[in-house]
Amino acid sequence: MSEMFDMTRDVPAPLAVAWGGWLAVGLTLLLWHLRARDWEREYARLIAPPRARPKPGVRPPSGVRRATKAPPADPFAELEAMLEPAPTTGSISRRPGD
Repeated sequence: MSEMFDMTRDVPAPLAVAWGGWLAVGLTLLLWHLRARDWEREYARLIAPPRARPKPGVRPPSGVRRATKAPPADPFAELEAMLEPAPTTGSISRRPGD
């Protein structure tokens, strides 16, 4: 442990001061950024138009039917079609080197 303290004593003073200044400026910028971000969020909330919310318990008329959900498409169908070998016509087979 004392070797670590000996290493810090060997650091030139201008380098230590420059590093301390760099650290202080970095921390100041970090705090400034965090405060600005909170301010921007609050400002965006004030500027945003209010959303129209539906009244609870209001239902569509009985004659209106909801759209049925389509079954989810197979995301790998196109990839599978590209990777499967196409059916060959005839009995000709080709191999590498033929």
